[in-house]
Amino acid sequence: MDDSDVLKKLAELSKRYAHFPDGRVNYTGTDYAPAVQVFIRVNGEILLLKRSDKVANYKGKWNSIGGFIDAPMPIQEKAIGEAEEELGITRSMIKQVITGDPYELYDPAIKKTWLICPFILELNSKPEIRLDFENSEYRWIKPGNITKFDRVFGLERSYAACTKGKE
Repeated sequence: MDDSDVLKKLAELSKRYAHFPDGRVNYTGTDYAPAVQVFIRVNGEILLLKRSDKVANYKGKWNSIGGFIDAPMPIQEKAIGEAEEELGITRSMIKQVITGDPYELYDPAIKKTWLICPFILELNSKPEIRLDFENSEYRWIKPGNITKFDRVFGLERSYAACTKGKE
C-alpha cells in the first residue's frame, strides 16, 4: 500500500462517513479510520507520550504522536502537522523524515481497523517538550524498549515499518 492507495481510501471513506462542519471526516464511532503515527527520534532515542484521561481511546497507554487523516492532504504534511500541533515541533527542527509502509491493523479491544501511516521525524536535537491535553507525561527511550511499556496496540509494528530492519 502506498500514498495513492491511502488517498483513494480516504476518498471512499469521505463518501461513507459523516463530516464535521469544517469539512473534515468524522471517524468518531466508526469501525475504520486512517491515521498517522509519528515517532520523534533524536540520537537513537524515540519519544513516547502517555495518553491522558481526556482522550477517547487508549487512556493511560504510551504512544507516539498520532492523528486521524481526516482531510485530503499529503500524508507527510499531516505527520509534520501533528508534530507541530501536539509538541510545537517546527520544520526547522526536522533533519529527516522517514516514511514507513502504510498497513491495516485491527484492534479487537475497540473493534476498529486502523489504516496506519507511520513516520519517523529525525530531529537535530531534543526539543523542549510541551504537552497538550492529549498527553500527561513523556519519556525518551531506546526503540528496543517499546515493548516494556503499556502501549497502544501495534506501536512497535509502526516503528518497525519505518526502520525495516535497519536498526
